[in-house]
Amino acid sequence: MLLTNYETKSIFLYNSLDGETILQLYNDITTFIEMYNDNSNENIDLSIYINSAGGNIKDALSLYKMLKNSNLKIETIITCICYSAAILLFLAGVDRIVYPWSTMLIHDVSVITGSDEEIKKHELIKYIEDIEHSNKFQAEIYSEYTTLSYSDWYNIINKDEYVLNGKQIYEHGFANIYLK
Repeated sequence: MLLTNYETKSIFLYNSLDGETILQLYNDITTFIEMYNDNSNENIDLSIYINSAGGNIKDALSLYKMLKNSNLKIETIITCICYSAAILLFLAGVDRIVYPWSTMLIHDVSVITGSDEEIKKHELIKYIEDIEHSNKFQAEIYSEYTTLSYSDWYNIINKDEYVLNGKQIYEHGFANIYLK
C-alpha cells in the first residue's frame, strides 16, 4: 500500500518497491514538486515513512537519484522494516530517522528471471554482471553514508544477509536521528 497526503506532505510506503509502486512514487513526488515549487530556491519539505521489504534495485536506484537531485528536503523514517532496495529510498533523506524497533536487511542482489524457460550461458553471465554492478553501486552508496568502507560493504553484501536494528542503523551512520 502506498498512501500520499499532499496536505501534510507525507508519503507512506507500506509495500514492496515493484514497478507499479515505483511509478506511483515518481508521479506523487513529481506532483509534490509541481504543487509546492514557487521557483524560489527553497527546499520543499517531504516526509516518507518506510515499511518495505525492498524490491527492484534498479528502479530504487533511479528513484534515489531523482530524489537526491530534487529540491526536496526529505525526511525518511523507518517505521518498521527497510529491506534491500528500500534502503536506497531511506538514504535519499536529509534527515534519516529510526526507532529502536526499526530493522534493516542488507543482502546480495538476486535476480528473478520471470520464466520457467531455460537460461542460456550468455544470459546467465549477463545476470551475474548485473548483480555485480548493483552490488558495487550499493557498496559505494553505503560507504558514503556510513562508518564502513567500500570494501567492507562490498564484502558484507557478497556474503550473507546482514540485519541491523534501529540502534545499529544509527551507529553505522545510515540514520542520523535515533528516536527512543
